[in-house]
Amino acid sequence: ALELASELCNLGRRFNLRTVGVGVETEAQLNALLQAGCNEVQGYLLSMPVPLEDFQSFLRQRFLQSKTGTQ
Repeated sequence: ALELASELCNLGRRFNLRTVGVGVETEAQLNALLQAGCNEVQGYLLSMPVPLEDFQSFLRQRFLQSKTGTQ
């Protein structure tokens, strides 16, 4: 599986495309995809699915924190 992921990531790089590893549920999967060269990953390990409104609220709060310098 790692060889296939590596080849797909290499193919993406050759065509100047970003690659996303999806369905990441374990640290081992995350490490394998990063080792394979995926540009980004997503999955339950990083975040459970959230409603659009909650995600938008999260982004607004992060934006305001970065503007005010608070954490």
